[in-house]
Amino acid sequence: MGDMSSPLPKQQQHETYDEFPPEWADDERMCFLFSAFKHNREVNCTDWDSKMDFWGPLIVRTCRQRGAVCVTLQELNQIFHRKGSFPLGLGTVIQGMVRHGRLQKESEFAANVDSGWLSWGVGLLLVRPLKWTLSTLLGTSRVPLEESYVVIELVKVRHRFAKCYTLEEPGKINFSFFFKL
Repeated sequence: MGDMSSPLPKQQQHETYDEFPPEWADDERMCFLFSAFKHNREVNCTDWDSKMDFWGPLIVRTCRQRGAVCVTLQELNQIFHRKGSFPLGLGTVIQGMVRHGRLQKESEFAANVDSGWLSWGVGLLLVRPLKWTLSTLLGTSRVPLEESYVVIELVKVRHRFAKCYTLEEPGKINFSFFFKL
């Protein structure tokens, strides 16, 4: 499918995003948000949820601002670089977003495009949680820096947009269109 993301040049990574949340200016809050997650949510679910609630929507918003439907952990580390450091918990955030159907590996998304929305939904609601549970139990839950993830919410927006403008073959969408917008 090709590269669906567009990484920012190093000199523009941080300065381009003027619309970071107000917490971005608060060094104490950002120190907490940049720290790693505890190994288990039950240790402190309030802290865990606070980090997830901050980073998840920020990832989606940043991708929307960039005009990208895909992102890698490496790109996120570059984009969210602040005062010489990067967030240590972004891998955990990505895993959580995958588990909740907000992100999907680009390779899995591409494989499911041809199989239809019903098959994709079954994969999203049944297969993915099962894979996540097994990988967590077996300890293989690291997020590779270069693995590309599709932001499902942004694909849905582009799908609705494309559906409005698809006149040639109603009901059939060329998914390569999404990644060129």
